[in-house]
Amino acid sequence: MTAKVHTEIRDDCLRVKATGCIDSIEDFIDYVDPLMHKLAESGIKRVLADERKLASRLDYVDIVTLTRRFADRRMDQPLGIRVAVLASESTPEFNRNYETAANTRAMVYRVFHDEETALAWLQERACLIGE
Repeated sequence: MTAKVHTEIRDDCLRVKATGCIDSIEDFIDYVDPLMHKLAESGIKRVLADERKLASRLDYVDIVTLTRRFADRRMDQPLGIRVAVLASESTPEFNRNYETAANTRAMVYRVFHDEETALAWLQERACLIGE
């Protein structure tokens, strides 16, 4: 995988900072799988993923394949996971396309361009369900 990932849990939120490039479906799985395990182990349900310095070379067919795969695996994960993503500066269309595909599979995933708005959305969602 050519992406580098740093994570920390702060304020009941898994914060992810990713840099580099996702060149293949396998790269994306290698990026997301450890995050899913961290969520399952910690019980955290909110994710802020800073992907502003992460590029992607995946096309829309790859994105649909990935969202299908992760939607099928959700049964193993806690319900109510919400993901706010700070869009890639170089390939924002990847984030937008993933958002569209994820939302059609009832995954709560939203793309933002600034951290303050993303955190407010995560907090708003937490208040709505009483976290």
